[in-house]
Amino acid sequence: MDRDKKSLEEKRFNKKDKPKRPLWKKILKGVGIALSILILLTLIAFSALNIYVKHKTGSSILEDYRKAEKIVEKSSKATFRTNASSRFLDINGNEIKGTTADDSSKYLRYEQIPKNVVNAFVSIEDPSYWKNKGYSISGMARALLGYAHILNTKSGGSSITQQVAKNTFLTQEVSLDRKVNEICLAIWMNRKYSKQDIMEFYVNQCFFSNGSYGIENASQLYFGVSADKLSLSQTAYLCAIPNRPSYYNPYREPTNAIARRDRILLNMYREGYISKARYQVAIAENLTIQSSSLAVDNYQITYAQECAIRFFEKYYKEDSDAAAKRVASGGYTIQTSLNPWAQKKIQNSVDTNLAAYSEKDDTTGLYKLQGAVTAIDNKTGKVVAVIGGRTQIATENAYTLNRAYQSYRQPGSSIKPLIVYTPAFMKGYQPESYRHAVASSNNDTATQVFSEITPSYGISFLKEMDFDRIVAQDENLPSALGGLTHGVTVEQMAGAYRALSNDGLWSQPTCVVSITDIDGKEIYQGSKYADKKGVSTETKQVYDKDAANSMVDVMKSVISSGTASSMDWSTASNETAYGKTGTTNDNKDGWFCGSTSQYTISVWVGCDHPEEIADLHGNTYPLSIWKECMLALLNQKE
Repeated sequence: MDRDKKSLEEKRFNKKDKPKRPLWKKILKGVGIALSILILLTLIAFSALNIYVKHKTGSSILEDYRKAEKIVEKSSKATFRTNASSRFLDINGNEIKGTTADDSSKYLRYEQIPKNVVNAFVSIEDPSYWKNKGYSISGMARALLGYAHILNTKSGGSSITQQVAKNTFLTQEVSLDRKVNEICLAIWMNRKYSKQDIMEFYVNQCFFSNGSYGIENASQLYFGVSADKLSLSQTAYLCAIPNRPSYYNPYREPTNAIARRDRILLNMYREGYISKARYQVAIAENLTIQSSSLAVDNYQITYAQECAIRFFEKYYKEDSDAAAKRVASGGYTIQTSLNPWAQKKIQNSVDTNLAAYSEKDDTTGLYKLQGAVTAIDNKTGKVVAVIGGRTQIATENAYTLNRAYQSYRQPGSSIKPLIVYTPAFMKGYQPESYRHAVASSNNDTATQVFSEITPSYGISFLKEMDFDRIVAQDENLPSALGGLTHGVTVEQMAGAYRALSNDGLWSQPTCVVSITDIDGKEIYQGSKYADKKGVSTETKQVYDKDAANSMVDVMKSVISSGTASSMDWSTASNETAYGKTGTTNDNKDGWFCGSTSQYTISVWVGCDHPEEIADLHGNTYPLSIWKECMLALLNQKE
């Protein structure tokens, strides 16, 4: 027992007197363990990512890395200096002129790019640009967290080099495997090209909205000066646009980019690119955007571009900015159904019928009283002509607002066939009982029927036909008379009335017939989207056939003996016509929407900033324009 006790005491003594390990060794050991764990987690994450990418694309990250090497190796500086303009063809195969971008693109070499432009982009897009290896660690982390839905962000986390790689070699798809390819390409680009080269590519590739690529084009478009003449404030404003070109579009919402301009200026000050005094002067500067140099009657090209953008949004699942970039610079050939002869005739009708109103808006210099028309070929469902306003050569520096699809207005009684009577006929209401009410545009009857079928039911038909600004508040009785919260477009109304003429089958109005990519491959056309004759196969049975046909029969009385009888259609044509007038409160909007067996035409007349026009009714200027346009189309057909 004594021996055991002695042995225990010796152990305690030895342990007590044993020298302690130095603190730095403990810290070093802890760091080593943490580093090992970090390496292990990194390897696990990389392996998981590699498995995912292999599953999604059929190739591993290493294989993507080697592919990227070959792609970049084959590239040259010329690879990054081209933006192939897309071509739009009319129904005759002739190119439609008047794209928004300047055809003679102005490319700046690095030494020609103002330092403020470079510093502005670096401060807001990629602060570590001059030191990184083509990618941003923090940006990659944000992107991964975003894809995993851990971080609520739409940011792609792309460095400037990655953005150049994406714009040059990849699609705008948002996916993790595309991000891997983007990073691999950026790494190899960073090795092959200098930072100055890559910055040159970036500044000239950036999309500044309205078809404008590159800082020099944007500078001249929006401020009327070369990039080297821009003020610091103007520079920061332009450098804000590429982040969200549609939202920061200077012609649509010129003030939207101001907040981002201020953020860029603050970043430039904090990074030491500008002094506090320059920052304060720049942030206080009031900016004036120069009006577009386009003529204000260039409605064919703006509508054709819009239809092409919609296609890429829908079938390529791209946002509006990515789709707009693709259309502007993708080198596509886009065949349309737009008929230049019909366009000229209809434009002339709008101009002559509204010629007596010469008063102009003090701000824009545009005629106050405006008109818009959309004409659809009933057989194909394609738009043959689209008029977005009056021709006004004297103010060709004004921005082209295409009122046919960009202006939302109250439709008045022209909405009744779409949300009141045709839906009621689907519920068993007898058309004969409402022929007089429709012909005379009786508001009391329309409101009563709308109440009985319920507003939610009636409004649902507009939603089915993609009327995109219909809201929950529209499910109320005033909507029966056209009192909608935001309103409708001329294009939407033409598409809906064409559905009534087409046994209740609706298809999205468009002028795009075919799209061929830069390699000659037709990506739109054929059985997937339309048959070989251009007849859309993307139709939706919105109204019952019998109800639609009953509505057509009822609307014939509007022209024969109702509110549209003043145009005396029967003496002008043997073709049966039907339609509906519409006039809003205080005569602020006038409509006539109607069809024959061959065409549907929707007409709106009013002011951009609604105001009362004493002699404006659905059966005055809109009806006269509709009659002239329909007769022109029918006579041309014959």
